[in-house]
Amino acid sequence: MQDIISKKSIGERLRSLRLSKQLSQAEASDLLGLSRSHYSQVELGKQFPSYAVLSKVAEVYNKEYEWILHGDLSGSVAVADETVVVDAADQSVSKSRITGMESISVNSQEVLLVKSEDFLMYLKFRDQQSFLYSLPKLYLPFQQLSKGPYRAFHVEGDRPEVLLCDQDIVIGELVSDKLRVVLSRIYIIVLNDQIVIAKIQRYDAEGFFECQSRANQFVSDRIEIESIMEIWEVKLKITFAITKNFGQGESYRSVDHTIRDLTQEISKIRALVDRS
Repeated sequence: MQDIISKKSIGERLRSLRLSKQLSQAEASDLLGLSRSHYSQVELGKQFPSYAVLSKVAEVYNKEYEWILHGDLSGSVAVADETVVVDAADQSVSKSRITGMESISVNSQEVLLVKSEDFLMYLKFRDQQSFLYSLPKLYLPFQQLSKGPYRAFHVEGDRPEVLLCDQDIVIGELVSDKLRVVLSRIYIIVLNDQIVIAKIQRYDAEGFFECQSRANQFVSDRIEIESIMEIWEVKLKITFAITKNFGQGESYRSVDHTIRDLTQEISKIRALVDRS
């Protein structure tokens, strides 16, 4: 069975909801916290709404977001000029022993990107196809990648302990069995309340992973293995930042402080000599 998500049909349903409340486009956009131009593009069927917008529409109009996306699924659904088609016969869907989630990819070289502003939504709705298909996609021009599935995540803040910069993109391959991780590699670890990017250093006999701490490379953070919802091994990094050498930066700062201290000491000695 095909599940067809049409921009035009979504726009028509939004328009019918707005008119049922006797609202102008300006009033509806204010209610939803959108710019007038953004709302107009969505209602005209020229742009897909984000998952955050879908959730707000569902809340304001007291409608299920599935209805906003698909309408009445009991009957036939018209296909618009531009559609996103999800067909179980054509898509690669794999089961993870971690959560039993469906991992969806349009093809082997397209990867869903979880932006930092979508982290909280991902934690809540990562198992829902409609949310996953609302995420932006990256195209990876690499034929040598293994089967996957893959997912991309933004990096929040500089992470010198794993050589990552703020807003880098890391691309991870799903680890179906979280007890088969390889020590000293970097992983994207999805928990109930946060997404952690860390190097796993060792297993703990009490059922924890010990990961290199963000604050101190000689101190480990402990993550309970049973609390892990998803785990992705980092395979690629995309960076738009000028290369930073985090280790050298610390050395330069240390040398700078030393020179400053020596200069102050020389000034004190000169002052004593002058007084004598």
